[in-house]
Order: sequence, then C-alpha cells, then structure tokens
Amino acid sequence: MNKSVISASDMQAQASGGASQATRIEQSRAIAEVQGAIVVAQQRPRDITKAISSMEDSCRIQSLSEKAFFRFNRGGQTVSGPSIHLARELARCWGNIDYGIKELSRDDYAGVSEMQAFAWDLETNNRAETTFIVPHGRDTKHGVKKLTDLRDIYENNANAGARRLREMILGILPPWFVDDAKDICTQTLKDGGGIPLPKRITQAVDKYAELGIDQKRLAKKIGRPTGEWTAHDIAQLQVIYRSINNGEMQAEDEFPADGESVISADEIKKQAVAVTAKKQEPKIPETIDQETGEVMEAPEAPQFDPEQVGAWLLDANKAIAACQTMDHLINVWSGLQDGIRHLKGDTRADTLTAAKDAKKGELE
Repeated sequence: MNKSVISASDMQAQASGGASQATRIEQSRAIAEVQGAIVVAQQRPRDITKAISSMEDSCRIQSLSEKAFFRFNRGGQTVSGPSIHLARELARCWGNIDYGIKELSRDDYAGVSEMQAFAWDLETNNRAETTFIVPHGRDTKHGVKKLTDLRDIYENNANAGARRLREMILGILPPWFVDDAKDICTQTLKDGGGIPLPKRITQAVDKYAELGIDQKRLAKKIGRPTGEWTAHDIAQLQVIYRSINNGEMQAEDEFPADGESVISADEIKKQAVAVTAKKQEPKIPETIDQETGEVMEAPEAPQFDPEQVGAWLLDANKAIAACQTMDHLINVWSGLQDGIRHLKGDTRADTLTAAKDAKKGELE
C-alpha cells in the first residue's frame, strides 16, 4: 500500500502530453472537480462527534451487521475481518473521503487486467492506493477456469477490486473508529434484533438445512448441542452462512461431513508437489530456422517456487528474452501463469508483463 499526497501541479503535469482536445478537456474537468471537492472538505471539516454517532447508529442496524464481516479459508487457515460493506459505510460516516476502483488497462492476449484501488481523505490529503494485476480466471475444483465472457471478466475484476478497496478505506480510517464499529456490529449480531435466542437457533438450523448441512454437523462445528448454543455462536454461524452464500468459501470447508477431515496447509502442499511431479511436461512445438533449416531450441518457463520468488522472476524474464518466435512466447507465457496467479497484486509481476509486451513487439 502506497500513501502519497497529490498537488494540483502534479495533476496538471499528468494531464499534459499528446492527448486529444476532448481528452484534455475531460482531464481539466476532472482536475477541477477534485480541487473543488478538496476546497469543500476544508471549508466543512468533519465533526468527529457526529461521525461517531452516525457510525454507532449504522452498526446497530441488523441488516448492516449481518454483512459487516467476511470469512474464508486459505491454506488450511480461516481468514476473517470487516467486509467491504462495512468499510464503505464507515467511509460515509467519517465523511470527506473519496474512494473507488479503476481498470487502468486490459490485456486479452495475456488474460489479465491492470487495476487500481484508492481511498483519499480530502480533508487531510491522506491518500492510500494500490495497483495490482487481476488474471481473467476463476479457481474451481478442477483448476483455474479461463474467463472470456465480458460479464464474467467484469464481475471478476469488480470482486478483486472490492477486496483491495476495502483495505485502502480501512487504511485511512482511524483504527479506533474501525474497532468500535466491529464491536458494535458483533454485539448487534448477538442481540439478534430483539428475536429470542431459541427462535434464532431454529432459524439458523433451518437456513443451513437449505444448504444441505444438518444439525449434527452444526453442533460439531460449535462444539456443543443446539440447546447449549449462545448468542455468540449464532453470530458466528451468521457470518459463515453469508460467506458461503457469497461464494467466499465452500460449505464443506467449514462443515466437513462425517469421515472427512480438514487438510492442513502442509498436506495440501505435499499433495500438490506429488501431483505436479506426475504430470507430463507439455510438448513445446519445434520451430525451423528458415535460413539454416535447423531446429530452433524453444525456451521453457521455469517452475514457480513460492520460497524462491526472486530467482523465479529472474528465470522467467530470461525465458521471455530467449523466445525467438511468437509460438515460443505464447508457450512460455502460458507456463508462467501459475506463478503470476500466486503473485496476484504483487507489483514485481508487472516486470513480466512489460517484458512480454516488449518481446511481442519485437517479434511482430
């Protein structure tokens, strides 16, 4: 996450160049709009007492509290925290904050989009932003599915952008403000909007039954029978239920069926290495030099190692540079996608895109 301040002269400099007249007019309009927003923010500074009161009122609303947290599994571990819905509401309550997501470029050849998420406190001129690469793919049980439909790509980019935007907004808000909001939302979930606890337990069991999860699996997750569940248990189940409905996690990850067990990160890694070792290396097409008639050796993409990212990036750039035909470049770039997906959001991966584009221009 990079924090910076932007002056009017900087924006004017960025707007200059060989752009068309219509583009320059639009750039001037955008700069004037931003400058106007800054002036208004400084003339009408936020009332912190009012902001706190507004936050407390919002977080006591049941509908907001139910979607205030996210939860998913990664590498055998559970990741949870405040959701983008809560972050946007807190930005509204705090006031004088501009935020958004931009798609800077799209490369259909490589199947990636370059995007930017930002949040800007117009009153203090504190800005948090991040630029990241989003592959046009979706993880499935059978591997990564490449996306080609424009709507699928849009939704994929929007989901990835929302996660970064959440971090940008939370990065410029005072930590105590966010922590208070999380505590109030948690308490609201426990209270259940005035619904008696036994009825809320019945409602929770019925909702999970619609997902194919029976009462026995729920009790195993909580660690005690339904008759002993507390308001905190129901709040936890509500967060998990919404995460499953949003596609952030699979029901089997949180509620393994009888006879199933949760696989640890180390076991997953060992299985992945074993499967990779058994896979046959793809055959790279040979290319004949038109002048000499000799077979031109095709470079191979290096295998990604998460513990040796620097060495992998160096070898990947060498493989791209060694490509002598477009067939070579296509095969090398395809072989690098696994590593690029692991480095999603890491700006170091941008060097590969730049190298690929330069080599593509050279070969064409």
